[in-house]
Amino acid sequence: MMFEGASFSSWALPGRAEAFREELPRLLASTGALAHAQGLKDAAR
Repeated sequence: MMFEGASFSSWALPGRAEAFREELPRLLASTGALAHAQGLKDAAR
């Protein structure tokens, strides 16, 4: 995993914390996919 040991912090507008928690898994999956693609691109150089 490319983000092992990484930290994450954020803030949400009042009343939006639950929506943020619901979207967080999708956000992390997208971020992981982008990091993986960048790693492949860097390795191909």
